[in-house]
Amino acid sequence: MADAAVGSLVRKLGDLLVQEAINLHGVSDQVEWLKRELETMQCFLKDAEAKKNNGDDERVKNWVTKMRDIAFEAEDIIDTFMYYTLRRQQGQPGCIGFIKRLRELSRVEKYMAFLILVQLINTKSGEIPILPQLRDDIDMVGFDDEKKKIVLELVNEEKTNRSVISIVGMGGLGKTTLAKNIYNDHEEKRSFDIFAWVIISQEYTIHEVLKRISSKISATPSADTIQDLSDIETCCPTSLLDYAHQLVQRCGGLPLALVVLGGLVSTKPQTQDAWHKIVDSMKGQFVEGGKRCLKILALSYNDLPYYLKSCFLYFGCFKEDEKIPAKTLVRLWLAEGFLPKKNGTTTEEEIGFDCLEELAQRCLIQVTKRKYDDSAKRCQIHDLLRDMCISEAKESRFLKLYKNDAEDCMTTANAARRLIIFNEIETLNYSNSKLRGLFYDKSDNLPPFRALKGQLGKFKLLKVLFLLAISDISEFPSEIKSLIHLRYLEFHSVNLKEVPSWIGHLRNLQTFILSYGGRLEKISDSLWTIGNLRHVCLPTSTGPPPNMRNNVPKNLQILEWVNAGSWIGNALPKLTNLRKLKICNVSNDHANALSSSLQKLGRLASLSIEIGDEIPLDNIITAFSNQHCPKKLFLKGSLNHKQLPLNDVFPQQLVKLFLMFSKLEQDPMATLGKLPCLKYLKLYDAYEGKQMICSAAGFPQLLSLTILVFDQLEEWHIEDKTMPRLKSLWIINCKRLKMIPEGLKNVSLHRLVVSLMPEEFKTRMKENTGEDWYKIQHVPNISFP
Repeated sequence: MADAAVGSLVRKLGDLLVQEAINLHGVSDQVEWLKRELETMQCFLKDAEAKKNNGDDERVKNWVTKMRDIAFEAEDIIDTFMYYTLRRQQGQPGCIGFIKRLRELSRVEKYMAFLILVQLINTKSGEIPILPQLRDDIDMVGFDDEKKKIVLELVNEEKTNRSVISIVGMGGLGKTTLAKNIYNDHEEKRSFDIFAWVIISQEYTIHEVLKRISSKISATPSADTIQDLSDIETCCPTSLLDYAHQLVQRCGGLPLALVVLGGLVSTKPQTQDAWHKIVDSMKGQFVEGGKRCLKILALSYNDLPYYLKSCFLYFGCFKEDEKIPAKTLVRLWLAEGFLPKKNGTTTEEEIGFDCLEELAQRCLIQVTKRKYDDSAKRCQIHDLLRDMCISEAKESRFLKLYKNDAEDCMTTANAARRLIIFNEIETLNYSNSKLRGLFYDKSDNLPPFRALKGQLGKFKLLKVLFLLAISDISEFPSEIKSLIHLRYLEFHSVNLKEVPSWIGHLRNLQTFILSYGGRLEKISDSLWTIGNLRHVCLPTSTGPPPNMRNNVPKNLQILEWVNAGSWIGNALPKLTNLRKLKICNVSNDHANALSSSLQKLGRLASLSIEIGDEIPLDNIITAFSNQHCPKKLFLKGSLNHKQLPLNDVFPQQLVKLFLMFSKLEQDPMATLGKLPCLKYLKLYDAYEGKQMICSAAGFPQLLSLTILVFDQLEEWHIEDKTMPRLKSLWIINCKRLKMIPEGLKNVSLHRLVVSLMPEEFKTRMKENTGEDWYKIQHVPNISFP
């Protein structure tokens, strides 16, 4: 009876998609009704999705799949209606072939199917445990002997030939953890002049591997970290030891599985009843070998909230081992409508970063690099988890990896919602006109664009268009202008010349990114009439300034790499939601207008300015003196006063500061050392004096300091109790600096990098024999790239 009800339901809803040209008037009420029905479907799907993995009942899984297809069809109907509505509003020709008998579907029949589904799901036994919030900082446990053997091989001076040491084993065994632990051992690194950490995916070329090694030999990647694992007996009550040993046994010694499972029990009450339920729920679920790890990892995925599952599956849109920009993920999630709504002043972008952190805490992804404010900058997914992600995405028709021109494509009714192309293709043989996302990225060899040219227009419901490494095109494909639903457009082209006037037709566009461009000759004014714009990044500083006039996109939060112009005084003050701003070629003519406008941008947290000639820096810095949001400041260019303004006019909340080509004649450290929140300081050709002093008790929060191209600097003094938290120091190309500062011996450095310095300077730092060795002998990681 249940199968018959679903079959009837699917067929009737399919009948509603029969195309018939009708007047738009009279169907809007029906579309609103369908929206309400879709919300009901999605509620059931969320519940069903959370419970379908409780058992192996294929009937439940089939029900969930059929309900998902129904919801997809409802979405398609609504989006198609909106597509034609927007086209008419824009005065474009065309009529809608739409729903003739929308209300003919019996509500009783629909809810009968839903009730049967819910009843089937709710009668399943078993319980999926809630997974924890996991830390990502781990010490290696259980590999001490293996590490010693490998280290002995590495430092054996009797072996003069080059050699390769292989660490083999099934996925999740801890091979990468062991290798990285050895690589990041500071004592072992001192035995080598050159070292590099390079990740090689399953698909690679020798040329690409050599290029990666070459790019890495001048830097030492920071250590990846995993969940800290303790000895069971020291962290577990005696009454729970038996359960703990049973859980560990089920992991089969696989570190990745132990991490997930250890985090799971950490969120449960330390009672026999709670732990017994976990042990009982895991009985019979796991198999031998590498699949055991995937089964355990699947627990974490199955426990995700509905919206986080979609966010996680998006990692399948990126290449293996790719370090993915966190901001890109968040913007894509926002464009797709995955992020939950929250009351209050929290922005959707902030919600997106919270979602990313939760995925990291659950050990489904890893944050590989953080920004100055400790938010995620780049992230990565383990290859086993990526395999699980793609498998789940394929089952739920979330995405499809398109591999070749001749492959058998699914029909529109059961095709994936997102298409991912990583290889070069001649033609795109894909018939699903209901596609929501299209990703095209074969950046290694700059593939031709001809496979997609002329075909984009048929994907009229696209929300995301992500086109990287487009080498053979100098203008936007005109088909894009018909993609009215488009919210995210990223286009990388080396030859693009113009942003066309039809860009204004994309009324729903939120993110617009051009990258790797040459000289952009024209940016149409219509871009700035798109009220939904949130993020705009233009390719270079060589293009024309934006002409925003009076119709500014007031929702704009990110504006990067735009040229200075009259818009600074006219339009910039109206962009009151700006969080990040990068302006190029600022001249004296713009200085006063820029200073005045910045005072009105109360939410601006990050500002980058490239100065075309000498300008009065005081005016720009003092514009921030009474604001609380500025955290990052980058100033490139010489300053006409040749000195920094006094400390009290600097934004006191600054966390990161980068001064480049400042040509200061007075020591900047006197002012900068008093900034209470400063953590990251980089000075590039910023000071022309011979002596520099870091005064006592200065730089209380500084973590990283880079001194680069100080041509005249001869003496550097670091007084007592200066930079108490400094972890990383880079001294680069300061040719006249005589020696390492004496005060460095009192700074608890973790890393010291000395590059492009005279041989005499480096000789003084030589281990055990150098005159300055006593100043740095406590530093565990010293390199001379």
